[in-house]
Amino acid sequence: MRSTLGTGMPSAFTAAASGFSAAQARVAEDAAALAAGELDPAVIVDLRQGQVAAAASAKVLRSQQDSFSRLLDILV
Repeated sequence: MRSTLGTGMPSAFTAAASGFSAAQARVAEDAAALAAGELDPAVIVDLRQGQVAAAASAKVLRSQQDSFSRLLDILV
């Protein structure tokens, strides 16, 4: 499966999947820090930013899935 559209730009799916993966790792790291007792406000803010980034990436993935589904409906 190609990850680019021929122009060197990543597809929306590839970008969203990568963004979700990065956000998931960020949230896991910050959650572990909080669980270990690190109550630095920067960790809490970073955790929340990771949650927002994951949610945004999930919305892009959902949009891609919906668009693909509509395309299949048109073709079939």
